[in-house]
Amino acid sequence: ELQNQMFETPVYTGYQIKPGVHLPGASGVYAYDGSRVIPLIQVPAKVVTDKKRMALTMVMPGPLLKKQALVVLPGPKAAIRITVAQPTFYVQGSDNWAEQAQLLPLVQKKHERIVEKIDSGIGVGKSGELRKALPLERKRLAASVYELRPLQPLTSGEYALGELLNKKLNIDVWAFAIDLPGSN
Repeated sequence: ELQNQMFETPVYTGYQIKPGVHLPGASGVYAYDGSRVIPLIQVPAKVVTDKKRMALTMVMPGPLLKKQALVVLPGPKAAIRITVAQPTFYVQGSDNWAEQAQLLPLVQKKHERIVEKIDSGIGVGKSGELRKALPLERKRLAASVYELRPLQPLTSGEYALGELLNKKLNIDVWAFAIDLPGSN
């Protein structure tokens, strides 16, 4: 009896996105690739400072050099792989952060993925965060359901959906990858 429950498919009884296709009832971020609803996993990033530049800053008199930090996710690849260039994303939750959601291409390194650079120092501006967000079309479908669509097809690579809070990125992001057939 217990064994059967463990391998049961979750019941998708939430918002209907297409005839016969529903989101799960729970809050979360989901990708739809045209055939299946894929729950995305929120991954905590960490802020890493550039040690060489930090050492220089300490030696130089006054704040002449900009300090730079990177927001990085552990590991070179996301667990969630999507095989279409323009998936549709659904954000389900009561806090409406999808209105400020950002789609970010990640820079893939050997052991990590870079989400953004954070510069601090003179002439940086208030936020100091440098990220290349891709344009999204946003639609509110229901009180707590938003649909997000990339305006242009995504190329193969690592991406994240992030939440902006007062122009600052919440560094817990929903990471995924686009793996298009025929590209490595």
